[in-house]
Amino acid sequence: MKFQILPFVAYALTGVNAAMYNTPILPSPICVTLDPIMMQGDAEYVDTDNSNGLPTTGDLTIGEIYTAVSGVPNQSGGIRNISLDFKSVCAVTKDQFPGAFSSPSCQYEFGFKFCRRNNSNCREGTFSAHGSGPDKIRITGGADGFFGAFGQITTTQDFNTGTVEANGDLTGSTVEMKIEICYYDVLNDSAPTIPTVPTFPTPTAPAPTIPTVPTRPTRPTRPNNNVADVLPPLV
Repeated sequence: MKFQILPFVAYALTGVNAAMYNTPILPSPICVTLDPIMMQGDAEYVDTDNSNGLPTTGDLTIGEIYTAVSGVPNQSGGIRNISLDFKSVCAVTKDQFPGAFSSPSCQYEFGFKFCRRNNSNCREGTFSAHGSGPDKIRITGGADGFFGAFGQITTTQDFNTGTVEANGDLTGSTVEMKIEICYYDVLNDSAPTIPTVPTFPTPTAPAPTIPTVPTRPTRPTRPNNNVADVLPPLV
């Protein structure tokens, strides 16, 4: 009996687990390619080991806010009212020496908004990215209007440090970016909801069928014992 019950228990648990992790099917992603946008901002240099010289491993450059200064607000393809900004944290991953400089590894948080054509279809949200130049920066996720974002960012011009202060801070630094981003359209609270555990129907026993009593045979009619019925008439 125990071995007969186990398959049912396994099936029930499988159904519950599947329901717990089941989500509605997402629509196909929407992809947008923007023309290059020039970003400008200031950044603070953090000398983590107080070496007071060339950047060493672990030193940081933190950009609090970079905003778009060209390539906005309108672009070809009916993309309108573009608003773009980012903050970044770049870490030196190797001690730097003259003639042997390398790019830091950077993490980005973008705020992004745009509308299509007649401003009836607008989208706003955030997305994250990381990478090291001169390679492409990888878009690794998003929220709100850019749920599930993925794609890449190409720096179409070399990073311009602007004015480098005595303490290593950057003033008026610029970088030009071409953004290719894909995302899922799950606005209006249509994102996957918390699934519910399915309910199994309660088995019910079939109602017994009462057999039909067969019809009793009809007794044959007895012949009439009247003499007239059995003897011919007298002549």
